[in-house]
Amino acid sequence: MTLPSLFLSHGAPTLPLTDTPARTFLQQVGKTFERPQAILVISAHWETAVPTVNAVDSRCC
Repeated sequence: MTLPSLFLSHGAPTLPLTDTPARTFLQQVGKTFERPQAILVISAHWETAVPTVNAVDSRCC
């Protein structure tokens, strides 16, 4: 089964504070899809010597 995927950029730091189409989209996107089975986050702000993968058990929280 192929599941839908979605790329979301974090946007500008002021995104939650300004009335823009991007903010409106983000407010509504959660109503568009079913609850995800997994979330993948890729960040250029987390530096490691080699590519690193981390997993968190969703039952923990």
